[in-house]
Amino acid sequence: ISQHEKVDQSACLPVLSLQTMSAAFQSYFIEACCSTWNLSSSYFDTCTTRWFSSLLFVAVVSASISGWVSWRLALRSAAAKKKDLFEKFTKSKRMMGATLRASEIESATKSIRGQLDDHLSPSDNATHLLGSLRMAMDFSEQEEAVVLYAISVLKLNTDVSVIPKGLLEDSHSEENQPIIQFLRQHFTPFHRVQRHGRSLRAVVQGVRFAVRLMHLSQKRLPVDRLLPYKTGEGSQRRIQDVLGNVQDWCWDVFELQEVTEGRALQTLAWHLFHSWGLVEKFHFDEKVLQNFLQFVESSYNDNDFHNSTHAADVLQSVHYMLATAGLHRFVSDLELVSLLLAAMIHDVGHDGMNNDFHKAVVSDRALQYNNQSIQENFHSSAVFMRLWHDEEINLLQHLSSDQQQVIRSLVIHMVLGTDMSKHFSELKEFRSCLHHNGSSPDAWSESIEPLLCWVLHACDISNPARPNHLAVRWTMKCMEEFYKQGDKEKEGGMPVSPLCDRATTLIPLAQVRFIDFIVAPTFQELAEVLPDVQFTCVARIKQNRKHWMDQIPPELAAPLHRACSTDSAAS
Repeated sequence: ISQHEKVDQSACLPVLSLQTMSAAFQSYFIEACCSTWNLSSSYFDTCTTRWFSSLLFVAVVSASISGWVSWRLALRSAAAKKKDLFEKFTKSKRMMGATLRASEIESATKSIRGQLDDHLSPSDNATHLLGSLRMAMDFSEQEEAVVLYAISVLKLNTDVSVIPKGLLEDSHSEENQPIIQFLRQHFTPFHRVQRHGRSLRAVVQGVRFAVRLMHLSQKRLPVDRLLPYKTGEGSQRRIQDVLGNVQDWCWDVFELQEVTEGRALQTLAWHLFHSWGLVEKFHFDEKVLQNFLQFVESSYNDNDFHNSTHAADVLQSVHYMLATAGLHRFVSDLELVSLLLAAMIHDVGHDGMNNDFHKAVVSDRALQYNNQSIQENFHSSAVFMRLWHDEEINLLQHLSSDQQQVIRSLVIHMVLGTDMSKHFSELKEFRSCLHHNGSSPDAWSESIEPLLCWVLHACDISNPARPNHLAVRWTMKCMEEFYKQGDKEKEGGMPVSPLCDRATTLIPLAQVRFIDFIVAPTFQELAEVLPDVQFTCVARIKQNRKHWMDQIPPELAAPLHRACSTDSAAS
């Protein structure tokens, strides 16, 4: 072996050691025999002695190998016993772990139930829990991708209902039940209206509205064109003072109603049509515009809530969204005039009764519109029917046929969107568009209708988002109109509709529920597109909620405090 230099010497160590051991043993054996029997060492030079010594060596080595094998077998047996014991222990531990896991899952399930928010839909609750899990756990990249995908799907609400969990459950107190029933009847989509296809709209956007407003602000209308009617110089100054801050969210429509002697709607509409440059842009005849505005305002009934003052309030809310919140960046001139018209006419001819009342008494309106968005169909139909048959008020007569069709389609679509029973279906559609379009104006150019509908719907229910003194005033007007319907139902021997009974309705509790389930989520979604809404409208909603919470008896307010704390944590 040593002659081969390329051989690894370390690989030869066992062989070399065996040779060395053999030679050493043989030398020791011969020496021992010589000393024991007084023999000379030459005696062992014979072949027999050599053979004997080798045989003895082999015997010793065999015994050593046998002992080593026995030792290895003993180790293997011990290892087998150890493995068997370990498997039995693992099986026992697994069974115990399954029991413990079932207990832990049950405990975790109870904990999750405690984290669910009754005012969120199942999909929103799932999204919230997944988001919390994502923040708390150290996921791998693949697990992170799975969680993010699940959250994005849930946000689309493609397979789950968007109706809040609290409106789906029947476990409500006696005081809460009428309120929940009212919200179910008026805001859940029991009856869907099939939508018509979207019309083609102009692609080219006009000059930026901000630039145009700056240009128009330098122009002053002649004194005789400041208002759509004649009045004294002192009244003109007071009216102009009130209109001076019309772009603010805290603007008071009741003040304009007072200084105009009940003509707030036509005064505000005239002012906005000129401020946005629509008269010049579309070459509207000012005399026809005056006639149209007077017709619209006079078509409103003298109800406690659904009257021309409410229409003016909604119109101003829309103007705030356009001018201050930045909605003007999303819309074309044609869409802008359509939105203002829809706000003006959205409750024309309202008789103070809700759609369910008309269905119950089988009124002429219910028969005409087959119980489908009865009031909303009537509002838009009444205006366009008169508009198309009376040139003196037909504001759109000089527009092209395509422009007329686009405006009419948009206005009808938006007015029908104010049907409260469409709330959650509209919410689902808006969220889907929001997911795809984000907050970029260019991205919304091909899907502007859901945004316009959501804006008008939000402005229509914006009273709880107003300053407190206005919110309370509007609430009392709305409840008085409800009560009058309840009185009429009692006179006719009909079941009294929810929130229409003067004797049993708790206004503060009803307002808190209305805010939690409907108003707050509406404006929070809108704030994703128009961030200024978060700092004006949503902030006022929280203040008004606290106002009503302070008036609820403690035993009824306790279940509502968790929702308040959830909102605070989210903000």
